[in-house]
Amino acid sequence: MVNSRSSSVIDLLRESVASSWRASDMPAHLRHSDGSFRNARGQNLSYVVLFPSKHEFAGVALVGPSVAVEWRPMLRVQALFARPMSAIVPKLRIVPAVKAELLCRDPAYLEDYINDPLTLTDHMTMRMGEQSLHAMLALHKDPRFSDPSSAFCRLPVLFVIGSEDKVVSVPAAVAFFDKLRSADKTIHVLAGMFHTLFDDPEKDEVFDKLLAWLHSQRVQTPPTKDHLTMHSYANLHEVTFSDLEWNVEIDFERQQLRGTAEYTFTYEPADAAQDAHVVVLDTHHLSVEKAFVDGEEAAFELLPRDAVFGSALVVPITRASRKVKVAYATTAASSGLQWLPKELTADKTHPYLFTQCQAIHARSVVPAPDTPSAKFTYTAHVTAPAWATVLLSAIAQDEGTSGDKQPRQATGGGDSTPVVSSFRQEVPIPSYLLAVAAGRLASAELGPRSRVWAEPSVVGKAAHEFAQTEEFLAHAEAITAQPYVWTRYDLVCLPPSFPYGGMENPCLTFVTPTLLAGDRSLADVVAHEIAHSWTGNLVTNRSWRDFWLNEGWTMWLERKIQARQYIRAFRFRTLTSEDFRAFFEQYFTETVDRRAALAQIDWHAWFHAPGLPPVAPRFDTTLSSQALALAEQMLARPDDPSAWAAVVSSRALKKWPAALWILLLDTLLLKQQAVVAEAVTLATTAQGDDTANTDDKNDATATVTARLFTPAHVDAIDAFAHHHLTTTHNAELRFRWYTLLLRAGDLRLRARTEAFLGEQGRMKYVRPLFRDLRRAAGAAEAARVFDACKRLYHPIAAKMIQRDLDDAAAPKPTTTAAATPTANQATSTTTTAAKATATTTTTGAPASKTVKKTTTIKTTTTTGADGVVRVTKEIVDVKLASTDGDAVDSGDNSRPDANVRLARLLGIPRAYASYSPVAALALSAAVVATVLAVVKRR
Repeated sequence: MVNSRSSSVIDLLRESVASSWRASDMPAHLRHSDGSFRNARGQNLSYVVLFPSKHEFAGVALVGPSVAVEWRPMLRVQALFARPMSAIVPKLRIVPAVKAELLCRDPAYLEDYINDPLTLTDHMTMRMGEQSLHAMLALHKDPRFSDPSSAFCRLPVLFVIGSEDKVVSVPAAVAFFDKLRSADKTIHVLAGMFHTLFDDPEKDEVFDKLLAWLHSQRVQTPPTKDHLTMHSYANLHEVTFSDLEWNVEIDFERQQLRGTAEYTFTYEPADAAQDAHVVVLDTHHLSVEKAFVDGEEAAFELLPRDAVFGSALVVPITRASRKVKVAYATTAASSGLQWLPKELTADKTHPYLFTQCQAIHARSVVPAPDTPSAKFTYTAHVTAPAWATVLLSAIAQDEGTSGDKQPRQATGGGDSTPVVSSFRQEVPIPSYLLAVAAGRLASAELGPRSRVWAEPSVVGKAAHEFAQTEEFLAHAEAITAQPYVWTRYDLVCLPPSFPYGGMENPCLTFVTPTLLAGDRSLADVVAHEIAHSWTGNLVTNRSWRDFWLNEGWTMWLERKIQARQYIRAFRFRTLTSEDFRAFFEQYFTETVDRRAALAQIDWHAWFHAPGLPPVAPRFDTTLSSQALALAEQMLARPDDPSAWAAVVSSRALKKWPAALWILLLDTLLLKQQAVVAEAVTLATTAQGDDTANTDDKNDATATVTARLFTPAHVDAIDAFAHHHLTTTHNAELRFRWYTLLLRAGDLRLRARTEAFLGEQGRMKYVRPLFRDLRRAAGAAEAARVFDACKRLYHPIAAKMIQRDLDDAAAPKPTTTAAATPTANQATSTTTTAAKATATTTTTGAPASKTVKKTTTIKTTTTTGADGVVRVTKEIVDVKLASTDGDAVDSGDNSRPDANVRLARLLGIPRAYASYSPVAALALSAAVVATVLAVVKRR
């Protein structure tokens, strides 16, 4: 018997069973011979139907589960004789039945239970008891319960048990729950309750917990892409977030953040008549434990995860709600965190943590409205071991030794006493500017409002490199006529695995140690990040589609800033490209009348057309022309350094700034890239199609490139530069020099290249170098170096490098089809035919023969109205002829004709045709035998 309230739960469960359970999915011992499911009272193993990977369950709730037994001495003796006794006297009723008084404490239920004619009051048969025990033992030993990838452990699991349950073993059930490796598991041990929890006097509490769990786990339709207009699930059209209270603990041992995030918000429903009101936050690989609305625990829903955007966290609210708090923990898959063991730090004494939230990784660090269009202030209280200094993108609230506010200084040694550090950010920021760094850090003053943090062995170098910080700040304030509103401009020089050059977190800029060149030649990165304090942090792009407003204005500010009006108009706000256009047109109409010039601006070309902007900028190129001319001479006269000295003396090179060295190497690399493209084209046409063997392409590339950069040529360039390129600590120059050598197939500096890959993880450097290393040294060597280095790299960098290596190894399509223009696309088509001639000399008895191969390739270029150029190549003719006039077979003339014909006859791929006929036949036989063996086994 069930009351009206329980009926809804039972109906829901029955509906789930009816739609999801199929007899064919179930183990044999749970099915009758006719295939129907046995659902008798006391069946304690039915949930093993969840083992098959093909089931359709979304979760499993186990109430009073019998999953294990306590092995008392008598039970061990009984178990020894259970199997033979069940075979001899299977129907002997010797196993005691459950006593009714142990089921629950409701007398009315017990009376109904005892008087129910369907209630089994007799002892169980020997066979039923033995099989139940056997099944329970098998279940308890099943390795799939401890395998996170099993079908069972991939499901959310709920255990509900009465603490006074005498029918099943509570300690054994709890131990089993602890062993279970489900990522999402919950257990409730209800004090004082018996076995049939739905019938105990406190059954309402059971139903509340079950209904809340079902509500939190029910499958929802994933939001459409319309919900992601700002790359976020947050319902910002209804909710305006104003402040975040962030309380979090840093656990270095578990590599986890645990805590709460409480947002203050205002709510205006999109539809005044709507009944349902919610707050939606972004999450990605977070373990959400609880939600609270205005201090009261509330239900929540975590919608299915998208591989890129994560999961929407939906919390029901009322129209009057003003605060929502989420208790959560990060996981190993939280991509915004990098945990470094002490071995991967500079001083190798303590572990290290830093975050990287841009662009949409904040949702893996804290539940958040993770989009630039949502700005809020925040307060943070961070608990960490006493040995760690904690830094945030906010102003420290702890009292310093001199009475001022500054980050708490760490204690010495390995003191792990938990200590709380507090921070406050009064200027509203988007979520991508949330930042945390924690480790064994020291600091040095750079100016009255700036300081640099780094590991003790690095802080001196960093202080020297970034000594101009206050000068940059003052200059930016003077140019923009806007004060620096963030109070502090501190820097933290992160470990080498930081994947970017810098990150403009307010109050705490992150920089890579690859900037520590020793001569301040790369300090322009700090100027760039300082510029972001106005353009990006103060004036922010509303969505990532308008990202150019951050970086474009910042580059302009970094070099020569005249953005006073722009900063004044948009500070503390976010804007789009169209907002900028309106501001631009208004300024040059009202402030300075340039309407005629405005009418000539092609905004579509500036905003949307591919390629360079419509107007070429004019610069003073005196110095850059010198570098370009030197590069041309190095290429045109590789054996004549005296011609190089006519452009710029070797002595003058010593005074060159890093920017000119970079331009010189970039020019050499661009020429090298053009030669590589020529080599690939040569290899392709020599093969007679667009599917030339990769090895052939690599051989041709190496051959042609080596003609451009021979070892002697490389040595001459390095000697002319006073070996600056091989000894410099400037990461920009090292990266370009190593790239040039790898692309030339020159592996003499391979050890230095591998060391460079192993000492830093900046994606700007490591991704291209791994691609070039793979081409120069082979896939196996690139994979070996990556395996040795990837522990250092940030998860984002490691993922991208692995993708690069996988993409390079993946087979390329043999043909390329041009996209068919749609009806509303205007197209222009150009077709050309080109002939490529390759000459091959084949030697051997009785005489040498020279064969000329001519391939005609038709190239069709189609340009659509969208500006996209599509190229299709088609081989229209291939002719072979020997110099003596003999006809030549159109097969691959570099391989014996007999082998080619045999390969075709046997269906062997063309790549195997170079084998002898006997080897080819043996290979074919082996393939056939293998296939037959597989078929026979199946």
